[in-house]
Amino acid sequence: MRSRRPIAPLAPLLRKEIRELATGNPLWVLMLLLSPLVGYSFIQAVALYAEASRPALSIPELARQLSPFDGILVPTLGGFYLAITLLFPFIAIRLVASEKASGGLKLLVQLPYRLTGLVAAKFAALTLAWLVALIPVLSALAGWAFLGGHLDIHETATLLLGHLLYAALIGAIAFLAAALTEGGATAAILALAVTLGSWVLDFAALDRGGVSSVLASLSLTALLRPFEQGLLSIPNILAMLIATAGLLALTAIWLPPGTSLRRKLSGSALIIGAAGILIGGAAQAAIVLDVTADRREIVMTYDGRSATTRSTGAGEMLPILYDLARVSSPAPGTTGSDEPGYPLVADASNSAVWFYGVEPFAFAAAWWFAAGNRRIRWRRF
Repeated sequence: MRSRRPIAPLAPLLRKEIRELATGNPLWVLMLLLSPLVGYSFIQAVALYAEASRPALSIPELARQLSPFDGILVPTLGGFYLAITLLFPFIAIRLVASEKASGGLKLLVQLPYRLTGLVAAKFAALTLAWLVALIPVLSALAGWAFLGGHLDIHETATLLLGHLLYAALIGAIAFLAAALTEGGATAAILALAVTLGSWVLDFAALDRGGVSSVLASLSLTALLRPFEQGLLSIPNILAMLIATAGLLALTAIWLPPGTSLRRKLSGSALIIGAAGILIGGAAQAAIVLDVTADRREIVMTYDGRSATTRSTGAGEMLPILYDLARVSSPAPGTTGSDEPGYPLVADASNSAVWFYGVEPFAFAAAWWFAAGNRRIRWRRF
């Protein structure tokens, strides 16, 4: 009987991928650009929030409309989203393309590792890179808390979860692009064509319906949008996880050299079909949780009747709900209190020293240290 080839532990492979990530240039270039980008978004968001808060300090009705989630978190992470969309693929591509270019991939596939293990180790290292890239965002959130701002744990965790799933999907697309092409430059063009193409779908659907709206719902930005609205969308979570897993599986099929094209195409067809079925099933799980502090609602439909409001106050919402249900309103004082809102007049301009100076200097020093270690290893070799 033919004995199975032993499977090597993944820990050494994971350490190798992390070392390649830390000694490479793309991660540190991302960090140097990300810090001022997030810092600028944060400073501007605080300034606009302060302007809106001044009249709200004396008018409770205006204060109830002020939410740090919409005014601070989402705008601050807007700069992070832009950097992840445009720059994160280069980090993912390097983890694959560098080994293909150097011939190291041919040696790796001969070691006792499954292809799924190789891809999983690279993806784990890429996830670690995203956590490192989150440092400027976390420092911005810490700065907001230092200024006396309010942060809701459920809103914040939901938004960060959405950005993590989005980054994972972007990374998986970049992995597959690197597996399909022979050069890193071609892979970057292919990955950016997909990500920027999703923006085109969004723009094409503005003020339009029909096919444009259907296509826009398939864009990458549309998958992230519910999280930016404070909604924990189970269908979106499942769709992003399934799509990411499917792209990684396709990467494992197309990555090894020497495999016949027919085998790759047949395996790809099976994965694409299975992923499509699973995503279609996930779309049927119509579970969306509102995790915002004020539990905002816009359109309400009940028993064939519908009403629309932009107010989240109980004085506006409850009469509409009771009218839709055709029941009498309860006695005054029994409906609970409205969410008070969180107006805050603050100035974050001093944090420019951190985002434009201290933090980039720290990242540059870490880059220099990592590059020095790489030179030392080459000399020893």
